[in-house]
Amino acid sequence: MPLQVGSTQLRPGNYKVEWQGSGSVVQVDFQQNGKIVVTVPATLKRADNEVTQDAVLTDKANADIATLKEIDFGRQKESLVFLTKTQAASSCWKP
Repeated sequence: MPLQVGSTQLRPGNYKVEWQGSGSVVQVDFQQNGKIVVTVPATLKRADNEVTQDAVLTDKANADIATLKEIDFGRQKESLVFLTKTQAASSCWKP
């Protein structure tokens, strides 16, 4: 099943995830075979306690695709939280 990340659908496979930025808002690259497939904004969330294992949280809006919501990193206190397309569009809108 494809995974929606921003406006891009990632096909099943192995991806390397890297983020750039020093604050709470970062840019996240999803790389496959050494090439950047998509770069999306995310919020770097810091927790008081370490997460015990890696986790990928998704929202399955329909039967054909899931949307990436969060990536938790095992033995770390950091998580990446992703905006949905609707949230991203509304956060960019300025009256």
